[in-house]
Order: sequence, then C-alpha cells, then structure tokens
Amino acid sequence: MWSLIKSIMLESLGFYRTHTRHVLAYAAWFFLPSVLTILVNDAGRQYINAQVVLGNDTRAQFLEFSLMFVQLLFFFLQMWIIVAYTRAVAAWHDGKEDSHIISALKSAAHRTPQAVTIWLIMSFMTILGIGVGLVSIRAGFFSTGLLSALVLFILGLYVTVRLVYALTIVVLEPVTILHALKKSSQMVRARWWYTLVVILVPLFVFSSLAGLLIYILEIPLTLYTVADVQISGLLFGATLLISIVTSLVNAATAPLMFAVPTIMYLKMKR
Repeated sequence: MWSLIKSIMLESLGFYRTHTRHVLAYAAWFFLPSVLTILVNDAGRQYINAQVVLGNDTRAQFLEFSLMFVQLLFFFLQMWIIVAYTRAVAAWHDGKEDSHIISALKSAAHRTPQAVTIWLIMSFMTILGIGVGLVSIRAGFFSTGLLSALVLFILGLYVTVRLVYALTIVVLEPVTILHALKKSSQMVRARWWYTLVVILVPLFVFSSLAGLLIYILEIPLTLYTVADVQISGLLFGATLLISIVTSLVNAATAPLMFAVPTIMYLKMKR
C-alpha cells in the first residue's frame, strides 16, 4: 500500500518536472475561472447591495440570478479544464507526447457534461449527511439530528469512495455515466479501506502543502489588512488580494490533486 502511495505522489510531482510548461499552462487555466469568479462575485455583490439600498429590489433579484448563472458558467469551465487535464495525465502516464492545451480542451469538450453529472452525484452524496443533520438540529431534535448526520455521513463517505473512479472512467473511456458508476463500484468493492487510504494520503499531503503556502503568503497580507483597518477602515482591497492569492496557490497545486485519482485508476486497472 505505502509503495503505491509513494509511487502516486512521486508521479504526480514528477509531471511538474517532466511536463513543466504544460502543467503550468493547466494551472493557469485552473486559476482563470477561479479568479474571475472572485472578481465577478465581489463586484456583483457590491452592485446588488447598492441596488437594495436604492430600493431597486426587482433589479437586485435579477442581478442575483444573473450572478448565479455566471458562477455556473465558471464552474462548468473549471470542470472542462479538469476533464482535459485528466486526459493529459493519462497520456503522460502512458508515455505519450504532449498535446497543445487548446487541442486538449477541444477533445475534452464532449465528455465534460458527463463529468459534471458525476461530480454533482458525488458531491451530493458527500454533503447529504451534514445537510440533513443540520436541518434536524435546527428543528430542535438535537440527538436525532446528530445521529442522522453521523449515519448519513458514513453512508455518503462509503458511496463516495465506491464511486471515486467514476469521474476518471467517464473521462477516459467511451462509456455511459451509469456504466462508469458501476465499474468504479466494482473496482472498489473488495478493497474499500485500501482505496480510501491510498486516495486520502496523497490528497491530504498535497492539500496540507497548499494550506501551508497560503498561510505563509497570507501573513503579510493579513498584517496589511489590520493596518488598513486601523488607518482608514478600508478592508476591501486587502481582502480581495487574499482571496486571489488563495486561488493562485490552489491553482498551482490543483494539478497534483487532480492527478492522484487518475494515476491510481490507471495503476489499479492494470
């Protein structure tokens, strides 16, 4: 198990060395929709608040829906990039030549809707227990809410791990969403704990690395924010900059994170 974990982590990191230009290009594409979401959401919220203050509730509601639509477009763009990168990782794993990122995006477009659907299914299963538990607690049934949250969280985690390969399968193979879900479930069925640990350890290490980088970079920005508040009371610029720095670090480490399930699937498939 630990040799497989080491192999996955080294291969994920190795792509930065052997395919530096392409990985950085994908990181830049990961950053683009993320930073656009931050900027559009920030500007949109300010404008919506201004409309509310002016009493233009109808316009404010329309802008709310418009903002949600734009955010959905950016989310779809992110998923499109993830699909293209997943296919690139599979090609690099098999020793194939690099393809231009625009060509990769074009070839990945037809699998993006299926990938979005599977991502939504897995996200729903992951948050189901927490959501139901919180609703029960707010309704006044603390013990029932806590129990349902625990049970449904465990169930959601179990199903999520069973479907962990589904996204990779639907991206790399010409199969339906249902077939991808079934195949992933079959691959994990007899080795659930093994799959959980092998997937979780690299993701934990890489996410911890991202968190550490964000913490280090945010220290001077946080000090600036405190000084900014004390001097002028203006918080907007520094807060926005912190959000952008966080997105930049997440985009830089995203290729490591997204490579993990793809590499593991290709290794387990063999």
